[in-house]
Formats: sequence, structure tokens, C-alpha cells
Amino acid sequence: MEEKKRLVHLDLLRCMATYLVVLLHVISPYLNDPTHHGLPLWTACNVLAFLCQAGVPLFFMLSGCLLLSDEGTLDVGPFYKKRLRRLLVPFLCWQSLYYLETCLAQGAAPSLLQFVRDLCFRGSKYHLWFFYQIMAIYLLLPFLKRITDDLGQRQLLWLIFIIILPGTLLRFVNVVQSVVWISPFAALMENYIAFFLLGLYLEKYTPGQYVRWVVYGLALAFVPVGLWGNRFFSTPEKLNLIFNEGYSITQYLTSAALFLLVAELCRCHPPRPGTARRAKALSGLSFGVYLAHPMVLDGFRFVLKRLGVALTVPVDWTTGFLFTSLVTTLGVYVLSRSPILRKMI
Repeated sequence: MEEKKRLVHLDLLRCMATYLVVLLHVISPYLNDPTHHGLPLWTACNVLAFLCQAGVPLFFMLSGCLLLSDEGTLDVGPFYKKRLRRLLVPFLCWQSLYYLETCLAQGAAPSLLQFVRDLCFRGSKYHLWFFYQIMAIYLLLPFLKRITDDLGQRQLLWLIFIIILPGTLLRFVNVVQSVVWISPFAALMENYIAFFLLGLYLEKYTPGQYVRWVVYGLALAFVPVGLWGNRFFSTPEKLNLIFNEGYSITQYLTSAALFLLVAELCRCHPPRPGTARRAKALSGLSFGVYLAHPMVLDGFRFVLKRLGVALTVPVDWTTGFLFTSLVTTLGVYVLSRSPILRKMI
């Protein structure tokens, strides 16, 4: 992206998405522990999770609004080559590191067969699924751009609606009522593609003030809806966090609201040049922070366990988030200064 075309709000959104993901992984052990079901702190954790889970959708939306607006995306061969080169080296490096970390944690000898098995199925660490999903979407992107280039505003909105209908909208309808299960057809496309299209739509066709406030209101309204749903469908024996699913209706509303809010704030109050430069620099580290932060978080928890330190939950969240964010960002910055090591990020 040329400097003169760089949009500060996209850099700020990428930074926000990065640290929302970090915070989500800090609070996840508590959120996903059924013994905490129904407790006040578990409820607070759910509220925080609704915000944090907008992180990955925002990554998809940012990629969508940039790549689907780039004419270079239409050149299939060069596009594949560029994206593959950008993803392959970091993927193999971090897949190897996390596999070795798993072996060390389990006291197991490394196995080439197990490494290949992990490589063929979502990777050796929970967050590496993102590589597989983004690579799958990249395969479709040149053709998806040809489609979106010929669509008007209303047609693009209809395409988003058609994609999210079976996996998001009907899923929501079936959750709130169980009398008639409505599922006439499977997903036409992976629902994460809709986030790509949503990012393009919101950037290309900036909604008016009334629509923005409707989106903000719906995003806030679905917080109590999601709290009720997660609590109602879960038990102390088994959690069923339906409204925390990757492309539930809450994820679309929250990520859209954040996207619009940051863009609107930047239009009304343009960031100063210094803020823009820092956002650009931090945005450039975001991919590396996403890749590296689980290893830093694991190290933080390992040290606390070895020292026998038991923190209260709010203190654990705060210190875990701050330590992981700071150490990971500094570490990735150091890697970025090396011509060789920067290829990992």
C-alpha cells in the first residue's frame, strides 16, 4: 500500500485486533472452565469475550477491504506467489517451534510422523488454524474480486446475506427456538469469507449516521442476548458457548461496530502524525505478535506455576495480558530488525 494511500484507521484497527486476540487467549482458560459456570466473574468474562472475539473477524475484514480493492489481486499467479511466500516461511517456523514446545511440555520425543499429522490438520497450537483458513480464502480471492468488482452496493450486501444465512442467521434462529429446525441447505461458502466482504462493504460504502447507530445499538443489545444464551445452554458439567462461535451473529455485529466506530472517530478527530506513525509501526508487528504471543503466555504461566504463585483472576488477567503484550511486542520488534529473522513474522 502506498504511503499516500495509507489509512490510519486501518492501522489502528489492526493494532486493536491484535491485542484483543491476546486478551482473549489470556481469559480463555477461565471462560472455558465449566466449574465457573454461572459465577459473577464468569459472566464478566463472557462480556469481555464478546469484545475480544472481534479480533480475528477484524483481521479478516481488514484483509478483505485491502485485497478486494487491490487490482493486483486479479493476477492469479503473482497473487498466489506473493501470498504463499508471505505465509509459508512464518507458518513452517512457528509450526516447528510450537511442536517442539508441545513435546517439551509433555516430555515426549519429537516424531516426524506426528509433526506431519499436525501440519496436515490445523497445526500444533490452537491459534495456527488462522493460517489454514486464510490460505483457503486466498485461493478464492482473485475470483471473488472479479465478482465484487461487478457488484453494486445492494448486490454486495445481498451476497454477504446469502453467505451468512445458513451458518449465522439460521443458526441464531434455531438457537432461540427449537420447535422447527431450519436448515434447508449447507453453507455455500465458508462464513469467514463474509468478513472479507463486510470489510470491503464498510470501507467502500460508508454507512450513514443512522445505520451506524443501528449497528452500535444491535452490537450492545446482543451482549445480554449472548450472556443469556451462553448461560442457558451451558451447565457446570459442560459448556456450550453458542454465542462465542467464530461467526455467530454477535461476532458480525461487534466487529462491524468496532470497524465503523474507529473509522468514524478518525474522520471526526484525525490522529496526529506521531500517532499515525506509531500505529503504522505497531501494525507492522501485528502478524508477529499474533504468532508469538501464545508461547510467551505459556512461559508466563509456567513460571507462575513453578514459583507457586496463585493470582486472583482479575490480577491474573491483567498481569497476563500486560506481560504477554509487552514482551511479545518487544520480542517481535527485535526479530523485525534482523534481515533473516524478520521472515518469521
